[in-house]
Amino acid sequence: MSRPSALEQHPDRGAIELALLSGGSVAEISSVHGISQSALYVARARLREDAEAAQAAASLNSTEGVATALAKLVTRAEIIAERAGEAGQDRLRLQALESQRRALVELSKITETLRGFPRTSDSDADAFVLAMRDMLLERPRELTTDLLSRLKTHGASDRLVSAMTEFRDRLPEEGASDD
Repeated sequence: MSRPSALEQHPDRGAIELALLSGGSVAEISSVHGISQSALYVARARLREDAEAAQAAASLNSTEGVATALAKLVTRAEIIAERAGEAGQDRLRLQALESQRRALVELSKITETLRGFPRTSDSDADAFVLAMRDMLLERPRELTTDLLSRLKTHGASDRLVSAMTEFRDRLPEEGASDD
């Protein structure tokens, strides 16, 4: 067990921590309370981390907080999938896409709860296409080409069409084997 810090033993600990969290000058707090500046910088960093963790935990107790956390997971999974694809790590890419799909499903459930009705927006279209892309990994190139045609017909964004075209172009030709 480590030795308690000077701040933990200080009789004015509460006031010092409040001053640190409210943006008080470390030099001033140090001179008034007799605690080294380095100890106060460490304490301030730890207090901020604790405050952020408490805020994050509290936000997960609300539907909006869970929706925000899921949206962040969707974004992170997309980044991982893109980087894995660039590195040729197909298994990792598939795992990231599956994680993203699960998060999108849960996010859509929460969104319906928040709004009282299903969403219809560009993000929903993107979510649908990402789920379809995941399913199409084992489907023939012909289905992906058909999907691209339908996306264009329904006004999908250039970014989405471009991503799906790139995906289709990486698919093996019909009848090609991995042997």
